[in-house]
Amino acid sequence: MSDLTETTVTVGEVPGETSRRGYFLFILTPDGTMTVDLPSEGRLVIGRDPGSDLRISDPTVSRTHVEIEVSPTGFLLRDRGSSRGSWLRGSRLTSQCALHLGDVVEIGNSTLVLQHCDSLLNSVATGHLQFEQRLQQQCVEAARTHAKFAMLMIEVTSAVPGGDAGARIRALMRPDDFVAEYAPGHFEILVRNVDRKLLTDLIRRLREELGRAEIKARIGASVFPTDGRAPDELMAATLRELNSSRGRAEPSPSDSELGPIVEAPNMVELHQLIDRVATANITVLITGETGTGKEVIAEAVHGRSPRSRNPFVKLNCASVPEQLLEAELFGYERGAFTGATSSKVGLLEHANGGSMLLDEMGEMPLDMQAKLLRVIEEKKIRRVGGLEPVPVDVRIIASTNRDLERMVASGKFREDLYWRLCAVVLTVPPLRDRIEEILPLAERFLTLISRDSGRTPSPLSPEARDVLRAYGWPGNIRQLRNVMERASLLASGGEILPKHLPPWSAAPKAAAGAAATTAAEAAATTAAPLKDELNGLERDRILDALEKTGQNQTRAAELLSMPRRTFVEKLDRYGIARPRKGRST
Repeated sequence: MSDLTETTVTVGEVPGETSRRGYFLFILTPDGTMTVDLPSEGRLVIGRDPGSDLRISDPTVSRTHVEIEVSPTGFLLRDRGSSRGSWLRGSRLTSQCALHLGDVVEIGNSTLVLQHCDSLLNSVATGHLQFEQRLQQQCVEAARTHAKFAMLMIEVTSAVPGGDAGARIRALMRPDDFVAEYAPGHFEILVRNVDRKLLTDLIRRLREELGRAEIKARIGASVFPTDGRAPDELMAATLRELNSSRGRAEPSPSDSELGPIVEAPNMVELHQLIDRVATANITVLITGETGTGKEVIAEAVHGRSPRSRNPFVKLNCASVPEQLLEAELFGYERGAFTGATSSKVGLLEHANGGSMLLDEMGEMPLDMQAKLLRVIEEKKIRRVGGLEPVPVDVRIIASTNRDLERMVASGKFREDLYWRLCAVVLTVPPLRDRIEEILPLAERFLTLISRDSGRTPSPLSPEARDVLRAYGWPGNIRQLRNVMERASLLASGGEILPKHLPPWSAAPKAAAGAAATTAAEAAATTAAPLKDELNGLERDRILDALEKTGQNQTRAAELLSMPRRTFVEKLDRYGIARPRKGRST
C-alpha cells in the first residue's frame, strides 16, 4: 500500500463541534489519500505549517495555503497568499469563492475534493495520477480481502452536440465506484465487488446508454486478479482490450522495451556502473524516489547479465498481503492450507536461472525478511507445506524508496539482510537532477501514447518545452508520463501549448501580464520567471530545513527527502555557506 512517507497529512484540533451533515474533504497527495470530516462551523486552515488545522507536508504546499470557512449556509474557500496559488475547478482562485459538493481544489501537487457521504464518493478525479494512486490502493485492499474488482477505460470517439458522455457514464455507476475524467472524452473507472459476468452486463448497459445518445466509444476492461494483481498489469490488460477494439491485435512497445534514455551525466555514470555490476552474480539494491524508473534500472541489470535469456520475475512486496507473501514467493504443496487443491510453484522457483526483482523491499515483513535471507545464503527454498528443500539459482535485485538504514536503526528492517542486499547500491537520481532527459522522455511518451491511441502525435511547442524543463517534477518520470498523456488528449493532435499542461504551468503566464507578444516572446517572458520562482522556493526550503535541524546538513537533507550529495550540490548552486561540522541539535 502507498504510505505517506514523502507527503503526509495530519489533522490538528479542527474548529467546530461536529461534522457538518456528513461533509468531508477527500485528500489526494503524491503519495496517498485520506479523508477529513469538516466541522459544523468554523474555519479550517490548510497548509504545510505544523500549526495548521490540516497539515499537508507536501513541499509544494505553502505554510498556510488555503482556508475553508464552514457555516450553516455553505462553504467559502480563500487563498492565504500561497506562493503557487490555489486552483478551483481548473481556474486560479483570485478571491474568496463558494465551494460546492464535488468541487476540486488543487494546492501544489495535492488535491482536495469536497464530498458528502451520500454522494458519489469518487465521482471526480483531477488526473491519471490520482486514478493510479486509487488503483494501487484497491489492489492492496483486494489482495487482503480476496475481493474482485474491475478496471475500465472508455474513450469517446464521436458524439452529437450536447451528448454528455460523462453524465451518462456516472449515472450507471454505483456510489463507491471511482470515475476519473482527466481529459475530454477519456474516462478511467474502478468498479468494486464485480466479477466477469457482472462486468459484461455493465459494459453492455454502457454501450446501450451511450448508443441511445448517439455517442460512439471504445471500451476496454480487466478484472482483478484474473487479468493481473498489480496496477501495471491491470493497466496493460485494459489497454490491450481497448487496442483490440481499434483492430489492433498487439500492444505497442513500452518505453522500457525501447531501451532507457541516457543523456544526463549522472545517468551515464549510473549505466556505466550497471555494465560492470551486471556481469557479476551479486545482489543489487536500487534506491531512489518514487517514479524515478527503478524498475527500468533493474531490467537493465538483468538484460545485460549472463542471465538475460532466463526469466526476469517481478514482485511488489507492498501489493501482496503478509499472509500470502510466503506462498507467492516460495509456492506451496497440495493440502498445505484450506483451498490448496494443487501444488503451486513460487515466484523464486519460477525465476530459477534468472533474476527476481523485489520492489518496495522496505514493505516486506520482518519474518519474511528472515526467510529471504536464508534463501540468499543457502540458495534453497522450502514450499509452504513441503518437507524437502528445492535448490534455486536466482539473482536477487531489490528496490525501495525508503531509507533502509534508518529502518534498520529503528528495528523495522533486519540488519543482516540489509548488508546482504547492499552488496552493490544503485541510486537513481530524481528527474529534477536529470534535466537533459526531460524533453527526450516527454517526446518518447508522446510517441507511445499516439501509437496506443491511434491519434496523430502531438509536438511540443517551444513554450511548453521551457515549462517542462523548468518544473521540479516531484512525481518524477511517472508524473511526466501522466502529464504527457493528459496533454496529448487535450491537444488532439495539435501542438502542445502550456494551456494543455496542468494548472501549475499557468502561473508564469499570469505573472507575465497581458502584454501582446508573439509566441517566441511569450516563451522568453514566461519560462524564466517560473524557473526563478522554483529555484527561489527550493532555496527557501533548504534554508528552512537547515534552521530546523540546527545547521545539520545530513538531517536537513533527510527532512527534504533528498540525498545528502544532492543537498550539498544545491548549497553550492544557491551560494549558501556550508555549515561547519559539529553544529547540530
